[in-house]
Amino acid sequence: MQPEPQHSWENARVPLDSNDILTMIDEALAGREGDTDPVFLLRRHFLIDLRTTVQEHGLPLPDKRKLDACIMPFIFQELNYDDYDWSSRTAPLGGLEDLVDIDVAIWSNGRRRLGPASLAAGGESKSARSNG
Repeated sequence: MQPEPQHSWENARVPLDSNDILTMIDEALAGREGDTDPVFLLRRHFLIDLRTTVQEHGLPLPDKRKLDACIMPFIFQELNYDDYDWSSRTAPLGGLEDLVDIDVAIWSNGRRRLGPASLAAGGESKSARSNG
């Protein structure tokens, strides 16, 4: 039996499985429940389709399904327009953070982006490791 990792950074390195990603999708859907804005409705529809894809195919997704599962085209312009630093693994991304985290997990077969939400759930930033 392997010892439990002592540092949260090590927990963040453990890949997410299909169930973890389904939970992320469910949380993202719950956070958008009841919103009638057309953009939010499109995001909800995409998340529902993504949930079905992950349930049916698991991880890693086949390449064709992985292309269909990419949410970045839907949010890339908004990330730029709202001046988010989407290129940094630890940058806060406001209301789009959960969507980016899901996208990264899908595309990387379960790896975490380590944004603020991921850090709060068990990871820590490189600067936090070097300062502590």
